[in-house]
Amino acid sequence: TNEPEYGIQEINTIKQQYPNDFNDDLLTEWKVFRKYLFAQKQQTSTNLTQRQHCINLVKKGMMRDIYPQLSLAAEIFLCAPISTATMERDFSRMNRILTGLRNRLTTEHLEQLMRISIEGPADLDNDIKNLIIDCWKRNVTDKNTACHILNKLLGDEDQQCLFFDSANGINLHDASGNLADIDSEDRPFVLELKSSEGLGGDNTYFDARGDKTFSSGPDTHEVGPPGRTKKYTSPSGWTRYGLKVLGKSEYKNDEWLHPFQHPGNWYRAFHGTGRATKVDFGNSNADFDQTAAPINALASIFKQGFRPARVAVYGPGVYCSPNPVWLGDSVFVGAVELDTEKGKKKFKCMFQVAVNPASVQCPSDDIWVAPQPQDIRPYGILIKEA
Repeated sequence: TNEPEYGIQEINTIKQQYPNDFNDDLLTEWKVFRKYLFAQKQQTSTNLTQRQHCINLVKKGMMRDIYPQLSLAAEIFLCAPISTATMERDFSRMNRILTGLRNRLTTEHLEQLMRISIEGPADLDNDIKNLIIDCWKRNVTDKNTACHILNKLLGDEDQQCLFFDSANGINLHDASGNLADIDSEDRPFVLELKSSEGLGGDNTYFDARGDKTFSSGPDTHEVGPPGRTKKYTSPSGWTRYGLKVLGKSEYKNDEWLHPFQHPGNWYRAFHGTGRATKVDFGNSNADFDQTAAPINALASIFKQGFRPARVAVYGPGVYCSPNPVWLGDSVFVGAVELDTEKGKKKFKCMFQVAVNPASVQCPSDDIWVAPQPQDIRPYGILIKEA
């Protein structure tokens, strides 16, 4: 533009902010440079933009010679300051989010979680929250949910659970304890306790350090005492919720489980509760719900310990399997049916356990027997869509 006052206020502001770097020549140079750009714009022989005219002046080395003050201003304001503190904060947040147990997040989801962690969650009114929740699940019977396990472990306390869908960056607050719908095995979900109030000093029966989604192909590791190790096969396609077992006084130490592949580690195996019945709970209650028995059994075992098998083909003891595929497809793993947004779906559940190498019996490749209940310890609950 050829307006006589165009840019004058901005130039004066620069002079005030940098009095030691600029003098009155800055304003004079600007007026001349403004006329030059206006004249170039009026020429019909060129289609160059004002930006391209400036670049040409710089390339020819004429900018600093003709407009030394304007050239200095451009050098100052076209330099992007980089704050190392900001970068360090971002990397620190990223390391907290992208842990060994949560290492399959996409760049988009990681960015969303970092933004929430740094800036805080966006405020949503109750109507929007309800729409989000209704989009991903419907209310179902509390007995037929994974959160029912948590409720049982907490003595049927009415606790709030938080389901986090890492594939979409959505937190689902669910006071009734319902399971969020899972669209595919590659969409991990995490169940956390939102509040620990009313637990009598015990934060939770779950330990987030043991949470893991086994969505890739099965991994195998050798676990156990040196010279007597056995193969551990990871439960591909299952999601594990870690149980709070580390530091328990009755276990004396944690070497039976942690750190992984310590010489004192017990063997890894799996235990299903699909054949649980009323008698396994010592309960003759007429209201006993057989459809919820597999889940009730998980909670009962964790609180009260294992009971010897009712049918002992290979001798007395607690039966388990080192083969998650064989056990997961057998009648020994129960499934509960849920009403979801996409219709009825079934979810399987079983224990991940550690077995004492000193006493375990291995009558077959798929069946192990722990002679005494104290020789087998559950440390995680596995859930998978049937």
